[in-house]
Amino acid sequence: MVAGIDSSILNPSYRAGTLRQTALEKLARLEEETHSHSIALGQLGPPELSKLLYEAHLLKLRYGTLQAVLEADAVEISQTLTDFLAEIENLRTTITSIGLPILLPDGRTLWRGPRINIPEHIYHEIEINDGDIDAWAKKGWVDLRPSNFREWQDRFQRMRRAQHALNTRGTSSVTLKTYLHETIEIGAVVAWIFNNDHQGYRIK
Repeated sequence: MVAGIDSSILNPSYRAGTLRQTALEKLARLEEETHSHSIALGQLGPPELSKLLYEAHLLKLRYGTLQAVLEADAVEISQTLTDFLAEIENLRTTITSIGLPILLPDGRTLWRGPRINIPEHIYHEIEINDGDIDAWAKKGWVDLRPSNFREWQDRFQRMRRAQHALNTRGTSSVTLKTYLHETIEIGAVVAWIFNNDHQGYRIK
């Protein structure tokens, strides 16, 4: 089955790369015209994908660049994004409506919608054991705790080191560890995380 799927997928091509950039430009223009952001709606995939996209989106909205996030204190980032979401009801309800609860900096309070994707459970009430909150937050909650933003800063630091290698060694240093942008481009950021932190690389 895997071989059959693999054989039906095209290899990367120059034409595809050109069309991708055109599609991204059109999407950016639509977002600007409609004053909206298309991040993750419905069943995009595993809950962790939507969680990472929204966390990266929040960092992009408030800080813009990798360097700005690295220069900020994790506690400051945590409070800044919490205050931001408290003010922007539309964004907050969009996140929670797709089953992603938002864990506040105290590690005990949740903003949530009518359903929660993680933990997967058929009952209305479940017992919470040691380590459950961390595991659930990592898997499918938008996590506003300072500890999570320290993890984001570690990722951005590794991205910046790869950029430095690109500047000093040229295109031969371009690998899966390379992140080419100064700004936070959420799709590229999350792709980098899956490739490098989750070992999600595929040949095609």
